[in-house]
Amino acid sequence: MWITRFSGLKFKRMVCILVLVVAGAVVGAVLASGCAQRRSTGKEPTLRERAEESLRGLFESYRNEDGLNFERYLAPTFYGTSDNGLSLTRATVRESIEDDFRNYDEIFFDWTIDAVREYEKGNVVEVEVTWNERFKDAVGANVGRETRRLSQHSTFVFRRIKDALLLETWRGAAAFGLAAPGGVGGGS
Repeated sequence: MWITRFSGLKFKRMVCILVLVVAGAVVGAVLASGCAQRRSTGKEPTLRERAEESLRGLFESYRNEDGLNFERYLAPTFYGTSDNGLSLTRATVRESIEDDFRNYDEIFFDWTIDAVREYEKGNVVEVEVTWNERFKDAVGANVGRETRRLSQHSTFVFRRIKDALLLETWRGAAAFGLAAPGGVGGGS
């Protein structure tokens, strides 16, 4: 046999090398399978991450003046009433934000989630948000004048529909739809 050809010291070295190679291969295979498994299953996003994703979609669509994409984040039963009395429904929100896009330029938001609460087994999610907005008047006597709405507070209420959080309503300051359908309705 080939084992008898090696002296005791050489044989021990060969066995050690063989053990290290096999152990390294086993460890590598285990690590590789663990990484592949983590990638395929992925981590479920937290409720806060889902809420943040929906808010980001709303604010970015509005900032980019993309009314069609904005509507993707609205529940079919959407309605909104702000603290200044402006009421919007799913039927009127598109016209109102399109008026915003005509009346205001350089719309910018900075926002922070203050709290997230869930109800009805996660089917209703309330998100308290503090936000700042900046925009410039594009029409009228104040063309080019910058308006800042600082430290505004709103509670956005989302409904889970087909695993997405869609805006159903808000309470507090209206972040969207400053222009009432047919004319300018807010901002100071």
